[in-house]
Parts: sequence; structure tokens; C-alpha cells
Amino acid sequence: MISGLRSIASVLVCANAVLGHTEARAGELATDVKALLGASKLDPRCVGYSIIDLDNSAVLAKYNEQLALIPASNAKVLTTGAALITLGADFNFETRLVCTTVNGHTTLTLVGSGDPALFDAQMIRSDGSHGNWTTVGAASDAWTSALIGAGIRSVDEFVVDARIFDEESIPQGDLKWKTNSDAGTYAVGVWGLNIAANAAIVTPTWTPGARPSLASVEPPFPLAVSKNDATCQSKQKESFGIGYEKAANALTFYGNLTKRGGTFAVAIHNPLPLTAAMFAQEFTKRGVAVQRWRVAGSADPVALGATVLPVLTTPIATVLRGANTESKNIYAEGLAKRMGAARANGLRGAIGPTSRPGSLDLGMAALSAAIDGRLAPRSSESISLIDASGLSDKNRVNADVTARWIAAIARDGALMRSYIGSFARPGEQGTLKNRFKDARFQKVAVYGKSGYINGVSCLSGIVIATDSGQSIVYSILCNGLTGNVAQAKALHESIVNRIAKELESRSARTAAATSN
Repeated sequence: MISGLRSIASVLVCANAVLGHTEARAGELATDVKALLGASKLDPRCVGYSIIDLDNSAVLAKYNEQLALIPASNAKVLTTGAALITLGADFNFETRLVCTTVNGHTTLTLVGSGDPALFDAQMIRSDGSHGNWTTVGAASDAWTSALIGAGIRSVDEFVVDARIFDEESIPQGDLKWKTNSDAGTYAVGVWGLNIAANAAIVTPTWTPGARPSLASVEPPFPLAVSKNDATCQSKQKESFGIGYEKAANALTFYGNLTKRGGTFAVAIHNPLPLTAAMFAQEFTKRGVAVQRWRVAGSADPVALGATVLPVLTTPIATVLRGANTESKNIYAEGLAKRMGAARANGLRGAIGPTSRPGSLDLGMAALSAAIDGRLAPRSSESISLIDASGLSDKNRVNADVTARWIAAIARDGALMRSYIGSFARPGEQGTLKNRFKDARFQKVAVYGKSGYINGVSCLSGIVIATDSGQSIVYSILCNGLTGNVAQAKALHESIVNRIAKELESRSARTAAATSN
């Protein structure tokens, strides 16, 4: 059970029991939070916060709440909420393999749904709640078994159809995205078909005095080392790295590898041709010979034919968790483009030559419509988002809209559990695992979405009393940081601690009133 979420809905009916006390103490909370900001070493001109009582919508504390600030990954708070509104809490991403035979010519088409979680090992749960997939190998086993069972042991063509999204995989023209695209896997692009969050785990061989070679790749993309200047010397400094050549499957090895057994995450910038080649290879190894492979073009017809089971499904809850708890940028970008595709073609629109691909622009339009629909007309005009995940330093939001947005969705019984349940929690797996180390929360559950890029540290979320469900929403945005990120995090945590104490006091007063 997710702490507090079951009781949060009922409190909206009975909150008036302590309303008078709440109003009397709101001023104390505002004074205390303002003092916490004053005691920090942060520039108050670069900080904005808003704290809202969910039960009666009262603003308990605010400061620079309308100030446009860089949200970093707090942008995901907006994107994930809009995705729930646009797509629905019961939405599933579905990746289908379609078999078509025309005039003796057999084609297998893998139709992507933009699922950013597909085959992402980090998201797999032992109970299968993440989706009905595990690895590329397991999917290949299931699909080839079904094909062989139907008497199909050879296909003329394997096609990857990713046309549900456009081919602008990262926000064009944004310097932050461009300069970070090769720095790791956090700025990888999103496509209409994504494999393992478009990151491969590469394991090199290690032989003393020799050059390392490619031992394994997971998922089994057909990568190759085209340039190798690396060495294997245990007594020299570790400096091994992997770079990219122009060809989609070409890697470079450089530097020194000091020991065996190391693994390295490599961004896959264009997974489409590699995915087609990979599945052609995997199917052929399993007894279904693939003669050739390609990526679908804009003029290709809609893939019609028999669906080869299983259809690979990922609940939206998995993608929300990846975006908010794990802060995976590709997940938020995928949600935005999936909203865009739904806006252009309908939620279940067929993908083909006449469909309009989901784009970031269409996704941002859907996000704006959701904000204006849930808050007030033109509310979205106070924010400006270059991307859906918050990596760009050109994004601007304010604490007022962010807090009111969280509150609006937390009040929606159909969406609240999926939304709030996707946020990180202190001490648990996710971005807040190592936060609030000294906190001793009693009878409250803290949910939050952190955000960090250079000079920016933010935290937004909700604190819920686990006994009564009374809740307080918060958004704390800190910009202009020059080496004092720790101070910003300390401010976040001190404010949330103060909110927790407020709810603990309310619970105590409610219990006392009930006993009398």
C-alpha cells in the first residue's frame, strides 16, 4: 500500500473538523518558512515557493511564487500530470509485431508505440507489474516460437515502424541537449520505438598487455568497434571510455582499462536501424530466417495482418515512475510526444502515411491545454517549456502553478494514486533515497520530485498525514546557485520537515478532539 494515498480522498469531506485551528496556524507556518529562507545562505531573489493546504486550497506560505524560474526536472511534475489527464490512468503503451503475407511475400513489422520503458532492465519488477516484457531475448523467444508454431520459418522482410513519433529525437537548437548528448545516457533522444531507454550496456574483454575488445552488448544491438586505441594495464590509471563514429553501429575504444568485469552504458542515438538489424539477427538464430530488414518510410502503408503474440504492454504507471521516481528524461519526453500523437490522431489512431507523428510541439500544446483545463484559462501562459523533462536551462515555470497543479491532480480520485504514487520517497529507491537523512517523520508520508541542473535545485511534492489523509502540497524552486547546492537541498528539507510537523500537530489535535 502507498502510505496515505488511500485516506487522502476521504479527508476532503471531513477537513472542516479542524479548519479553525488550521487557519490560526497558517500564519505561524508562513513565518517559520520565511525564517528558514532567511537563515539560509541563498539569494532570496532567486528562490520561489508556494505551500498549499490540499483540503481547503488555502495558501499557507508563499514567496516569489509568480517568479519565473528554471525548474530542472520539476518540469516532469507538469508533464506526467498532463499525460495522465490526456492518456488516462489505465493507458498502456503497446508494441506489436504484425505478420503480413501478400502474394507469397511475408513481412514482419514491429510497430512502436513510443514506449520509453520497453526492455529497460532498471524498471523490471519481480511481480510483472512493470509490463509483460523482460529482455529482447525473451521477446524473440516468444515471437519466434509463435511463428514457428504457425508454420513460418522464413520471412522476406523485417520492418521497424516508429512513425508514431517524428524524427526530432531531442529538442533542436537547445545547447544543453546538444552538449550533453554524448556525455552519458541522460540526454538520449526519444523515438517511436525505444529499446532499453536507448542505452546499451557494453562489456569489454580484458587481457593484460592487449587491447580490449567487445565481449557483450545488452540489449544485443549489432555494435562493432571500428577504432581501438585502448589498453589493458592494471597498474596504470583507469581512463577507459567509449565514443562514437559516424556509422550507427560503430564505436571507438580509448584510454586504459585496469580490470576485467567492468560495464559501460552507451547512448544509442538512433535505435531504429539497429533494432531492425538486431531482431533480424535474433529471429534468424532462433529458426525464423530473415532475408532483409529496414526502417519504415513515410509512404509505407499501415501495417495490417495477424498480430504475433504477445503484444508487449507497459502500463502508464511504469513510465510515470521512471519519469518521477527515477527522473529519466527519455520517459518524460516520450510521454509528451505520446500526448502529441493522441492530440493529432486520437488515442488509438492507426499509424501510417496519413497519420501525423507525435512531436514535442504537439505534446506541449496538449500539456498547455491540460493545465488551462485543470487550473484556469491561460494559466499555461505563465510557464515556458523547451522540453518535457527539464534538462534545458531555457525552461521557466513558477512555484504557484507547480503547487496548484499538484494539488489539482491530487484531488482527482481517478488520477491521484497513479500520479502521487509515481513520486520519489525519502529512503526508498529513487532520487530521494539519500535525502532527509536526519528526518524522523511520524504519521506522515513525504512524496517529492527533485530537480537539478547547473545552478538549479528544486523540490516539489506533497506531504500526507497517514492517519487522516490531510495533505499539504509544496513547490520550492531555487536558482542562481553558485556552488551552494547543498544549501538549497537543506532549505528544501527544512521546509518539508516544517510541513510534516504541521500535519503531525493537526493529527494530534484531531485525535484529542475525537477522544473528547
